Amino acid sequence: MLGLAVLGFLLLWLFAILLAMIIGWKIGKHFKYPIWGRLLGMALGFYATVGWYITQEAKEYYREKQLVTEFCQKYPRYEVFVSPEELRKITPDNAEHYAQYRYTEMGQKDGEKVISFRDNIYHQSSSTLEVMKREKNLVSYHEFKDIGNYSLNQIIYVDDKYELVLYLENFTLGGSGSDGGKYLGLKFWFDYITSCERLVQGLQELDEQYLSIYREKTL
Repeated sequence: MLGLAVLGFLLLWLFAILLAMIIGWKIGKHFKYPIWGRLLGMALGFYATVGWYITQEAKEYYREKQLVTEFCQKYPRYEVFVSPEELRKITPDNAEHYAQYRYTEMGQKDGEKVISFRDNIYHQSSSTLEVMKREKNLVSYHEFKDIGNYSLNQIIYVDDKYELVLYLENFTLGGSGSDGGKYLGLKFWFDYITSCERLVQGLQELDEQYLSIYREKTL
C-alpha cells in the first residue's frame, strides 16, 4: 500500500513537471526571440518543480561526502594505545609509565559519565554491543556526530581502574537507508559515498584478547 502511495506521488510530481515546462514553453513564445524564450521558459518550469530539489540534494551530497572523506583520511580505522600484552603487565607500581594514555573525568551529562581524551569528549556507551563488551573494569565511551545521512563515530575502550585508554575505533555509518524511514531509502545516491565502515569482524580477535585478561581476573 505504501509502495502504491509513493508511486502515485511520483507520477503526480512528474505530471507537475511536464505541465510547468509546457506552460513555460508557451509563455516563452512571446519573448523577442521565441526559440530562446521557450527554452528559458521550459528551464524555469523545470527548476520550479524539481530543479531546486536536485540543487539542494547535490549540495547536501557533496557536503556529507567531504566530511566523510576528511574523517576517514584523518583517523585510522583503529588505534591501540595499550596492547593486551602491556595490559597484562600493568600494576599500581608501573601504571605511571602509561600516563600519556590517561583520560580525564568530566563529570556526568544526562546520567552518563563523560570523559576527555586528546581534546575529544566521550560519553559512556549504552548500546547493546558496547554493554556486552563491558567486563569488570573494561568500559567503552563514544563520540557521535550526526551530519545528515551519515554519522562520524569514535569509540574508545578504557580500563576504569587505572583510567587508561586501551584502544580506539573510528568509523562511519550511513547511506540511503539511514533516514529513519523518512525518505524510504530513496536517496540512493548517498550509497555512493566512499566511507569507512566498522571493522566488526576484523577487531573481534583484538576484543577477545582484552576481554580474556579481565575474565582471568589478573587486574
